[in-house]
Amino acid sequence: MALDLAALEMGVKVTLDALPWKDDCDVIELPWRQEKIQDVRSRMSRRGEKDGKLVFAVMKCDGTIRPHPPIQRALVLVTEALLCQGYEVCSANLCLIVRLTADSGC
Repeated sequence: MALDLAALEMGVKVTLDALPWKDDCDVIELPWRQEKIQDVRSRMSRRGEKDGKLVFAVMKCDGTIRPHPPIQRALVLVTEALLCQGYEVCSANLCLIVRLTADSGC
C-alpha cells in the first residue's frame, strides 16, 4: 500500500477527506481524526517499556487456504521484527472474528 507509514497516513487522509460516503451509501462515514493518530503514536513501543504499547494480531491461515511459502516467511519475518521492537504480537483467529461480528449484528 505504501513504502512507509507517512505515505500510508497521507493516502488514507486524502481518501477520507474526499468524503466518499457522500457518493456511495455502502461506505461507512469515518472522517479523519488526527487525535486518534496522536493517540496511536503515543502508544508506540519504546525499548524496555511494557505499558501502553500497540498489539498486533497476525492471521497465519484463515482455516481454509494456507498462504504460499513466501507469504508464510513474510509473516514470520514481520512478527519477529515487531517482537524485536518490543511490540506484542498475538494470533488472530478468523473463525472467532466472524462469530463476534455475527453476534454484534454486522
